Amino acid sequence: MVGRKKAWVRTYFDVTNLNGKKATSKCKFCEAKSSFANATRMLEHLANQCKKCPDSVKIKAQKDFKAKKSKSKGSVQIDSDSDEDNPEAMVVQKSSSVTNTSNPLANAAASSTSTSSAPAGMGKYILKTTEKQKQQLDEVLARAVYMAGQAFSTFESPYWKNAIELLRPGYEPPSSYRLRNSLLVSEYETVMDCTKEKIKSAECLAIIIDRWTNIRRENLINFIITTPEPVFLRAVPPGRNRETGQFLSNVTQ
Repeated sequence: MVGRKKAWVRTYFDVTNLNGKKATSKCKFCEAKSSFANATRMLEHLANQCKKCPDSVKIKAQKDFKAKKSKSKGSVQIDSDSDEDNPEAMVVQKSSSVTNTSNPLANAAASSTSTSSAPAGMGKYILKTTEKQKQQLDEVLARAVYMAGQAFSTFESPYWKNAIELLRPGYEPPSSYRLRNSLLVSEYETVMDCTKEKIKSAECLAIIIDRWTNIRRENLINFIITTPEPVFLRAVPPGRNRETGQFLSNVTQ
């Protein structure tokens, strides 16, 4: 009996499965560890997240990942032939003749977007969103979620999906997995780079230490630096340590 063919993307990951527990994987390029061993997630990592992935592997991963997404979208399809010369372009096609009885507003938006001058029989419109534009949209939405303290599953709500479909037909908002992983890491690095630059360019500094609690009612010690504009540096959970002057001095260092 011939065994199932191993996905090519798995050759770029080290997969571990200890004591029958859920398998984990580590990218051989950037050594990022993830709590999954799914081939589709591996493709997404190489296509959109890994910063050390060779261009040849990244292009192949992007192509295969798009093909997998097109199979799962039903009436929304990704046209891989039309962006062959431009791997950055993501072309989305959707039939305007397909109606959604549960979302009449989306149907109205789709019909109004279709041009009356289109040749008879086409019955569809084309929306182009480049990979760069999609990344910018993902980052802006992710920043809004983090700033408002919203759940990572916010965009999985059907109401949010309907609203985003009306605002940007064909655009798929970031998943809860990306919001709590790659997008969160990227936003953290961006904020920290900005914070370090402000501290470096400041003529005088002062440290403010404040005690707070998070949404789980856990104690936190906030460190804020005034440049003189206040800049949040970090939050440290004291745990069982007493918040003495010596402890705060050690944590500050």
